[in-house]
Amino acid sequence: MPFRYLLAIILCLASLSTIKGQTTRPWEELFSELTTDDDVESAEWEETYEMLCDLEQHPIDINTATEEQLLQLPFLNKKQVEDILSYVYFNNGMKSHGELAMIESIDYTTRCLLTYFTYCGEKKIDAATTLRNMLHYGRNEVVGTAGIPFYERHGDKNGYLGYQYRHSVRYRFQYSNRLKIGFIGSQDAGEPFFANKNKWGYDHYSIYAEIHDIGIVKSVVAGQYRASFGLGLVIGDGTGIGKMSNLSALGSRTYGLKAHTSRNAANSLRGAGATINVAKGLDISAFVSYRNIDATLHSTDSTASTITTIVTSGMHRTVTEMNKKNNSTETSAGGNVRFFSHGFHLGSTFSWTKYDKDLLPNTSQAYHKYDAVGNNFWNVSANYGYTGHNLAVQGETATGDGGALATIHTLSFSPSSRISLMALHRFYSKKYHARRASSFSEGGKVQNESGVYLGAQWQPSRRIKVMAYSDYAFFPASKYRLKFRQRQRQR
Repeated sequence: MPFRYLLAIILCLASLSTIKGQTTRPWEELFSELTTDDDVESAEWEETYEMLCDLEQHPIDINTATEEQLLQLPFLNKKQVEDILSYVYFNNGMKSHGELAMIESIDYTTRCLLTYFTYCGEKKIDAATTLRNMLHYGRNEVVGTAGIPFYERHGDKNGYLGYQYRHSVRYRFQYSNRLKIGFIGSQDAGEPFFANKNKWGYDHYSIYAEIHDIGIVKSVVAGQYRASFGLGLVIGDGTGIGKMSNLSALGSRTYGLKAHTSRNAANSLRGAGATINVAKGLDISAFVSYRNIDATLHSTDSTASTITTIVTSGMHRTVTEMNKKNNSTETSAGGNVRFFSHGFHLGSTFSWTKYDKDLLPNTSQAYHKYDAVGNNFWNVSANYGYTGHNLAVQGETATGDGGALATIHTLSFSPSSRISLMALHRFYSKKYHARRASSFSEGGKVQNESGVYLGAQWQPSRRIKVMAYSDYAFFPASKYRLKFRQRQRQR
């Protein structure tokens, strides 16, 4: 007990240095101009927010950035990224962010946002990538955070297994844009520390490594990582940010394998993956993952345990939540082939997932009627598209072991530098299942939805932008709490 009281005092003192950090970040107000309340309330918002916070601490060198790195920024579309890269190339680098005003497609809000997530370093050739240079020129960083609520929740007195403090520790070593190694230990409020199943301290630990540009190897990830290919119908990284911001980025998505640096690891992969450039314009990616997952189990005296629901909240505050922690395992593998040339791209993605127990949801409930059943699943898709100066077309069509289809297509057109139009159509069969799918949707899942989205953006001046969209969504089968959410929006 004395040790725990001492730890609580240490966390209290540590939090004093982070209280200021709990206030609104300076870029949030700008970013809010591109989002709506629905965006912020989405399940993906927290991970997107953490990703932006991480990029704020580790900004991208705009003079050495690749297309993939700049597309991480959810407020940039592909045309803006191409314009930035072209400006840097033809002008031998960018000396200050003020030069962004010379790029016609970059509006005032986007220009201001870029100052928080990028920097203008001197354009130079990196020193030879040797272990000695990495250790000498690399940057080490250790960050600890703590949060102490000035209120008492019901669970703090009845039910929570741990203290009401939320805290974490992070370590990162980074060398240029080529090497990143990190460690995360995190604890949510109410979770036990050095107790119960958390005998090693924190409730969640994550170790990751990411390496880029080693000969024909474009990237290698190990430990905790994320994968996103195509438009996310088979596997997506879960960092979408809603309909208004989707219009701002004109449907652009991050692509490939990257380290997972968020505290929430519920939907990440754990293992290793790599992307290899086998020929000009031809990339091949492969990944493998094995990890524990949380699940609600059902068992009887005569049958083995089955999984009723896979739990992705990551919370382990009560006895019930703690009993679900790491009680099942998930094995995944997959890959992607992508060819791109002169604005055209064509690719295919495959993913396989196996659980140590059968998925057996309660299909007698209307909103679980079409949930996946079994323990062995696969998905495959084809993605395609073209990006030109004023026109971009993208699409992906996927199927799986059940034979159902999911498809999504986007069309973006900019008749002038001040006007952008976008149309999106999706059809996700009620029988389609993909465990790690993450794409544009109203219902939160790539399943049981059809819809058409239309959006327009007009920029009469650099400081004024007008955005509007309309989205019609249809759900063939019942969806949990859908009517409740609709009533809330009507109020």
